[in-house]
Amino acid sequence: MEKSANLELLEIRRQYKVLVHSEKARILPSRPIHSKLQKRPKCRFKRESLNQVVKQLISEKGVTVDTEIEQANSLN
Repeated sequence: MEKSANLELLEIRRQYKVLVHSEKARILPSRPIHSKLQKRPKCRFKRESLNQVVKQLISEKGVTVDTEIEQANSLN
């Protein structure tokens, strides 16, 4: 459905938002999420923490926010 409507896939949009959120938190030390990202993630059974998702995206795909932005701009 996303392809017929010429939209990005939902999974790609989610990954992009997670990476952007983590970059904002990493850059702004005054935010409470900054300290949470510096700590070890807590193990959760039903859902993953932001730390786990970001580390997984970076290790699997080697993506950063800059490469995601370049890809999004090339689509437009």
